[in-house]
Amino acid sequence: MGQSVHTILDDALFHRARLESERQRKRIEDIVKEALQRYLDQQEYLQSRGGVVAASWGALKLDKEAVRDLLENEPDFLDA
Repeated sequence: MGQSVHTILDDALFHRARLESERQRKRIEDIVKEALQRYLDQQEYLQSRGGVVAASWGALKLDKEAVRDLLENEPDFLDA
């Protein structure tokens, strides 16, 4: 037995979930459960590793201010 949850999804997200459920021949409920489980597992993993920078093996050797400055002043940085 599980808990019942009511939520409202925007039309585009619901449509994508419905298409994926049809593709996999699963119920939308199962698609949403799997997505939530993956999200929570990822968050737990990142926390256990000390955050996203630590989880990336410290590829960015920058402090918080430097990262903030980079993201604010280099809008195309993440597109590379």
